[in-house]
Amino acid sequence: MAHFSYLTEEQQNGLRATAEAIVAPGNGILAADESTATVGKRFANIGVENTEENRRV
Repeated sequence: MAHFSYLTEEQQNGLRATAEAIVAPGNGILAADESTATVGKRFANIGVENTEENRRV
């Protein structure tokens, strides 16, 4: 027997707001499986310093 736990209306609204913020113009998600050295080369090409904060952003 399966048990389903549905989101409350408040949780649904929060999830919807998060999804809308992610897909707003100029926003998105990048999932990258690269070493810090490799991403550092990419950053150097666009003039961004290779810092932990910048990698998170």
